[in-house]
Amino acid sequence: MGLQVSRLQPPFTELKTWPVSRSESMVQDFKKKEIDFAADMKTITYLLKDDALGAAVLERFAIKGSAKCNVLTVLAGVVAVSALDVTPPHESALAKANVIFDAFDLDNDGRVSEVELVRPQQASSLSRCLAAPFI
Repeated sequence: MGLQVSRLQPPFTELKTWPVSRSESMVQDFKKKEIDFAADMKTITYLLKDDALGAAVLERFAIKGSAKCNVLTVLAGVVAVSALDVTPPHESALAKANVIFDAFDLDNDGRVSEVELVRPQQASSLSRCLAAPFI
């Protein structure tokens, strides 16, 4: 029994072929550029390196009544679905967990502190990002 990839919703079906390393590059770009948590179309397309995919992802993650989304939610959602076509999937799970952890470890101290986890911008990010590709 494993994850049923067929349940992925567009645009995440395209992301399942991404290697984890590509998702990791997104997280590094986010951290190097010190991108604001409330990301707009320009930011999302910059991180994804694809205008059409960026537009579709932003639409999926957009904060109600806004043209912005929580960038950590997007990053973690992309990482969660990347490499789903990799066999065996359990080998990529730890790599993905490490990349998601890195995204939330904003001060790069090797741990996610309570302050990093409960910031208002991040409060629902982790749980939402893991569900968004499937709903």
